[in-house]
Amino acid sequence: MDLLVIRHGQSEADVLNIIEGRADFPLTDRGHAQAEEMAKWVNDHYKITSIVCSALLRARQTAEHLSQATGVSGVYDDDLMEWQNGLIAGLTRAE
Repeated sequence: MDLLVIRHGQSEADVLNIIEGRADFPLTDRGHAQAEEMAKWVNDHYKITSIVCSALLRARQTAEHLSQATGVSGVYDDDLMEWQNGLIAGLTRAE
């Protein structure tokens, strides 16, 4: 059995240099393109039998690309969300 750990594509927070934590930012157009490219590559190199991801939007959007490429439905799990980093979530690094 192989376990693939895949990071989400570029999010709006990445572009804005914001600390995401559990702040729920969507993927950018570039992030969607990255996720689509990743999904095609994974589908070409692995036999995917399950997809489990964080319930955060950026992770769900990335997983949706993988699901479309593989035909495997995703399961969202709150336990896979990033650590709750309190008051700094959603702030810029300068703040």
